[in-house]
Amino acid sequence: MINKLFKLLILISLIILSVSCSKDKESDPIQTSIQMKQAIFFNDFEDFQSLFSSQRKSAATKEMFRALKEIEDPSADYKSYTLITLGNGRMLLVNHTPGKDYKIQDIVIVPEDLKILFEDEIKSP
Repeated sequence: MINKLFKLLILISLIILSVSCSKDKESDPIQTSIQMKQAIFFNDFEDFQSLFSSQRKSAATKEMFRALKEIEDPSADYKSYTLITLGNGRMLLVNHTPGKDYKIQDIVIVPEDLKILFEDEIKSP
């Protein structure tokens, strides 16, 4: 009887462990940014490059990595934004609260002279 109980407890522990480990693999924009900053801090180019989508891996160059390494700083402030491009060409930048239950903190109408910062990024390969 005790042997079956012990096996059951081991099985339940393994299930809980596997579920908690799978949750660790989930990422959000802020978590991905933290991983990027850690890769730069620890000089891990391969980890840095692994954070890019397959279509954008070529953008993760050693030159970019070196440039980011030069400006790296131990402190950082992380924020999550969504860029909305309206049908009329206007852009909105929505700042979200941190955490899993995203709420809106602020909305900025992107000025015309700053839209190019986002448009170039959208059109790049």
